[in-house]
Amino acid sequence: MEAGIRLCILAAVLCACSRAPEPPGNPDTVPPQGVSLTDYVAANPLPIQTEASTATDRSRWGELLLDLDNRNVVSGDMADADNITDVIRAYHRAWLDQSSEQLRRLLAKDVVRVRQGRKTRGIEQAIEQAKKETRGERPHGYRTSMRFSIYRMTLDIRQELAVAHYSVAIHAGSRREFADIATVMQVLQQVDGTWQILAHIESDRLADHSTPRFADDVPSRRTPIRMDFVYPAKNLDRAIEFYSPLLGAPSVVTENRASFRLGDSFFELEINPLNRRVLMKEGYANGYAIVDVPHFGVINRWMSEREWAEAVFTDCGFDRCVITEDPSGNVIVWRRDRPRVSDEAVWPTVNVSPDALQRYPLAHNIRAMLVSWIATNADAVMRQLTDTATWIDDGERTASGEPGIRRLLEARWRPFVRGPDGIDADIVVRNLQIRESDDFQLATFTLEVDMRSDTRDSFRAHVLQLWSAESSPQVEYSFIARARQQRDAPVSNMDYTAYPVANLGAAGRYYKILFGAEPYRDDNWFGFWTTTGVFGLVGASSQGDSYRAIPHRANGYADFNVNSIEDTYAYLRAKGARFPLLPGINETPGIDEQPGYRQLLAIDSEGNLVNFSEHPDN
Repeated sequence: MEAGIRLCILAAVLCACSRAPEPPGNPDTVPPQGVSLTDYVAANPLPIQTEASTATDRSRWGELLLDLDNRNVVSGDMADADNITDVIRAYHRAWLDQSSEQLRRLLAKDVVRVRQGRKTRGIEQAIEQAKKETRGERPHGYRTSMRFSIYRMTLDIRQELAVAHYSVAIHAGSRREFADIATVMQVLQQVDGTWQILAHIESDRLADHSTPRFADDVPSRRTPIRMDFVYPAKNLDRAIEFYSPLLGAPSVVTENRASFRLGDSFFELEINPLNRRVLMKEGYANGYAIVDVPHFGVINRWMSEREWAEAVFTDCGFDRCVITEDPSGNVIVWRRDRPRVSDEAVWPTVNVSPDALQRYPLAHNIRAMLVSWIATNADAVMRQLTDTATWIDDGERTASGEPGIRRLLEARWRPFVRGPDGIDADIVVRNLQIRESDDFQLATFTLEVDMRSDTRDSFRAHVLQLWSAESSPQVEYSFIARARQQRDAPVSNMDYTAYPVANLGAAGRYYKILFGAEPYRDDNWFGFWTTTGVFGLVGASSQGDSYRAIPHRANGYADFNVNSIEDTYAYLRAKGARFPLLPGINETPGIDEQPGYRQLLAIDSEGNLVNFSEHPDN
């Protein structure tokens, strides 16, 4: 069984983001010239891993490593560099050990801290939030099973102020292995000869191809995917009525589709499917994934001419999609965005509150920079940055210096609807606070970007910027981290989606090649990280009558994290939902108790299988 345990720690732990899947690094893991992908994966199935080395070698649990050989001190003396490095090491040690006392000694009283899309201000809020944050799998008698490796550290030290940015490679698992990356920036201030962390911001959405590679069978989020998941509906109004009390109101409703935002992904209901293979079959898993790719060549290069000839191209909203099948016959849709450029002016706006503009002179510079950003005017943006500025945007990448930042900005703007005067959007700056000194100005604020034409691209982000303290200040460091979606609904996020497959090893190899990422493995389960949750595969031995790989159709289902499984069960019963028993998914109709979590398998108003899970530790 293990069908739900596999995810008890995943959604809240870590998630990196990259628009382009990375080609696998080992040439032996991709099809030779002239060999079809389907034939190759059938002959080279991915081994099914049921035990992780981290589970048997407990000396790794809680280990903290720091690569000093590749530390780069761009300014300042080595004594300060060593002291700051010790503070950084102690901070992560305290987080792993869940030591509030140690954190209190390391953080400034008015510290700003952004982690997992949440922002706190002040030492008490920061400590309280840190207590709630997951440490991965927590085996009995141990504080964590995570191991941190801090690498590629850069320190910029100027008298009383220092900026550190670095990456953390994370390796964990008491029952299964997984690996991840965090990109971190910290601003430290020296007070009475002691360095304290004044600001901390991090993101687990960024891919990092310089990360030390793990063994081929260790799952890693070096290049996770971004995807949406779609259910067919017989009656769109009825389906919206069924799901809205669980998910909140849909973000977008059209004549044929309703889209519910869940983190980076959308759960969608459609009455006119993209393809005839998306069928509504009562009591079955009828859903399918739409996976974002930068271009269709990412898919085409691994497929034979016959496989590619059988693909179906279609428009999907503003974008272009290609519909294919995996080796089990499951429908999978690949989507690439198309530049949406109009000749008509769109008149983008930037709103900073009058109080902030009156209180902080720097607020005018911040507004001018955002006006340049929303106008897609790279020249104007660059004039407001120093020559050596570092710009981190976890919707894209990290860059330093003018050429790299220009490329980052152009890539970031590309998917948005834009006219000759900029992006078709409105920006609002909220909670702007600026800390000033003789040497720097530290600005933190929340950025709301509301797209008008395509509201699906709207987003919120927490921003930390360090500006020079000159009469004409310039940005030296900027970190934009996607904010966690604020939800007032029973469902907190989409935990995972699942495809049944006829041959788990072949299917795992197939998606590993196409995603360019290693899955984590459980008993009869492979899971690939997305920017919101997990795209999963379930092997044939666990399939029930209503959940199996029926060739040439959509066969997937979604699982949602809920705050209360009892409340969800009561709601579903009131709606007349049925609760099937399917081997390999649940053991009890209704609320099913499993180690570390509880789940509920139901049939929605349209006849689709849908699962709900409650993870008390999340």
